[in-house]
Amino acid sequence: VKCKLFARNLANMQQKVNYLAGLEMNRLYYGPRHPLAQACSPAQIESYTTDDFRSFHNSNYSLADSKLIVSGHITPKELNTISSVIGSLPVDEANSHIAELPICPSHKMLSIVDKKGAVQSAISMTIRAIPRSHPDYLLLRLLVTALGGYFGSRLMTNIREDKGYTYGIYSILAGRANDSYVGISTECDAAYTHHVIREVKHEIARLREQPIGIEELKAVKQYMLSNQMMTLDTPFSIAEYVGSRFLYGVYPDYFNDQIRTILTATPQQLQQIAIKYLNLEQLRIVIAGDKEKMALANDNAE
Repeated sequence: VKCKLFARNLANMQQKVNYLAGLEMNRLYYGPRHPLAQACSPAQIESYTTDDFRSFHNSNYSLADSKLIVSGHITPKELNTISSVIGSLPVDEANSHIAELPICPSHKMLSIVDKKGAVQSAISMTIRAIPRSHPDYLLLRLLVTALGGYFGSRLMTNIREDKGYTYGIYSILAGRANDSYVGISTECDAAYTHHVIREVKHEIARLREQPIGIEELKAVKQYMLSNQMMTLDTPFSIAEYVGSRFLYGVYPDYFNDQIRTILTATPQQLQQIAIKYLNLEQLRIVIAGDKEKMALANDNAE
């Protein structure tokens, strides 16, 4: 029953331009053979059985590969319960055969996924960046936040507030253990597709050409500092932070280094980071929407 539900949900998602844009971007960014670029069809999902899931779990999951994180008010009672319940589970050998496939990006820097009849266009952009362990990573994170990481960012101010092209546009620095990318995503009316892309490039170019103003940088820093305080605000968020050390290669003093970087970053430093890492020639763009409507809108704009 659940497989049928998942299959119906996937069939609905496949009709949405943001799903199509994200899937195509994964194929271009990671390469078609990478696990993160794979996609099932609804028919495939419906064909899976309980035995398929059991076999997959037995082949790919082991307690020997696991780490247990406990956070909050921990007393001997909790530790004894954990020890008696989880400690009694059988431990198989670690799955040493599991290895992450290398990223093999496509040379294609622009792709349009044609979705006939779509009113909206979904736009996904990426620039490959540096891993979390790189000394410039935290400054780049601050810069990407200024670009589109919060409501008062440059992309939101220009493209949403000033021009009204979209309800929202965001940028993130998605970091993993050995890789990261700057990602920018939005949806807009097909008529505005090319205008939005032009304005994104304009804002990236501005970050490269001139330092961020003092007041703007102060606002970004205040936003990021308040977010950092929430990172270690609850037992759940603390556990999640500790877990990120194992999943994403975050080193022990990462949190303190973030605070230090936010407090000391200067406009000149951020401009140099923009010049170094926000290269428009490396900006990969995927658009999903009605290609004909986009073309007509572009012709009218010209």
